[in-house]
Parts: sequence; C-alpha cells; structure tokens
Amino acid sequence: MDAIAEQSAVDTPEEYRERRGLNSGSLMRWVEHGTMMDEVPVEHKPIFDNGHYLEALIDGSARDRFAFAPKIDRRTKAGKAEYAAFLKESEGKVVIAEEDAEVCRKLADSAMLVRPFEGIDTIRARDQLLTVSDLMPHLSSQLPIYWEHEGIKKKALADAFAYLGGLNIILDWKWTGNLNTFLSGLRYNKWLQAEHYSEGASVRYDDQTLFVYIVCEAKPPYVARAVTLDPGTAGLRRAEYLDICEEYARWNRKGRKPTGYGEPKTVKIWV
Repeated sequence: MDAIAEQSAVDTPEEYRERRGLNSGSLMRWVEHGTMMDEVPVEHKPIFDNGHYLEALIDGSARDRFAFAPKIDRRTKAGKAEYAAFLKESEGKVVIAEEDAEVCRKLADSAMLVRPFEGIDTIRARDQLLTVSDLMPHLSSQLPIYWEHEGIKKKALADAFAYLGGLNIILDWKWTGNLNTFLSGLRYNKWLQAEHYSEGASVRYDDQTLFVYIVCEAKPPYVARAVTLDPGTAGLRRAEYLDICEEYARWNRKGRKPTGYGEPKTVKIWV
C-alpha cells in the first residue's frame, strides 16, 4: 500500500492526462468509431459536468469548483442581466443548473448506501455487507496507474481504489440518464474499461482486481446500483481485450494510426 500512496502523490489527474500511454477511452472510441479518441471531436455536454460534480460529492474533492445556476427566465431583459451577473460572479467555476445539482446530491446520498460486493463469492461474507460509506476512509481517489504489458505502455485513472481481503478494488462512479442505456453500452464496448483497469491494477500492485461500477440513474427515484461483469465470461473478455490491444499495437508499430477494430463480442453482465 505504500507504493499506492507514493504513486498517488506523484501525479495529479492533470499530470496524468499529459503522460503518454494507451487508455481505455481510446480503445472504446477506436472500437466504436474506427479511430483513436484524440482524432474524434468530443462535444462537451452538461451531463459531463454533472458527473464531475457527483464524483466530487462522493469523494469530497474540490466542491468549490462548482457554481449553481438558479432558475432564471433568460427570455426577459431583466433575466438576461441577472444571468450575466451570475456568470460574472461565478467566473472560473463550472456552472451547473441548481436542479441538476440537487439530483446529484440525491444520487450521492444513494451511492453511499450501495453495497458494492453483495453477492460476490470472492469477497468474504462480512465484507459483502460493507457500504460505499464504510469504504470511504480506505479509498484512494483519482489514483493514476501506469504499466506496460506485452510492449504496450498503458495508463488508467481510478476513481477510487482500495485493497480488501487480498483483492485490488476499483470503484468507478457513473452518472446515467437511463440504466438500460448504460447496460447496453457496457455490453457493447464499455466493458473494456473494467478489463483495462483490472489489468493495470493487477500488474502494478499484484493480486487479482475487482472492478465495480457504481451507476447513478438520474431519474426518479434517483437510485445508485453496483454493476459488475459476469465472472463466467472473464476468459472471453480477457482474450478479446488482448486481441484489441495487439491489433492497436500492430498498426502502431507500422507508424500508422489504428483504423478501427471489428465488432467486439457481447459480454454478459450482472446487476
């Protein structure tokens, strides 16, 4: 665990983004769009900021980065002036609508009650009763992980990391407008994130890794759930992930950008 603390102190999340290495976002974008992530413009959406605020509420980081916009009728002259004054006062902060911020607060409260390990046989029975709130004192937030596998330099930024009962534990906070939409994406290509992060933690810190999504659904009743991948498909996922990484590396060694990968196999999941 000393190595974990040491590495966490070396790089901030901003420094992490500057370091070279294959990340899971690039792999997912490559599979989906036939190109690398940095070649596809990513349109900024308010939901991204909502997700960042949710993370900040859960891990207690940098909440003063956000400003909350009240409901203002910007169709009127007075409303436009009031909103302009609000933006000036909030300069340098991430602006989130107050109603969205309230949803985030409800979801953060729900996330704290989630039992990430309930029903997972590889976790001790007593630890299956632990909630996210119980785990918070033991979690390292925004932990950069760097490793190399089969000649490919890789990196990952874990939302939350802990070591429990001989396992590396990674929790990943997810905001979604619809649980079924998230699960559909997970079956298609977003499972690559879990596989990528799990490899990194296992290579860097030894021992096996359990990756758990804490999925927060931003619609009534505003419930958070733990989502993990089916252990019965672990071998299939591993083989497919390695194939995708090798295909990327093969093209990269030729001095050309990867141009995309075939359809990934469907992976069963459980909630």
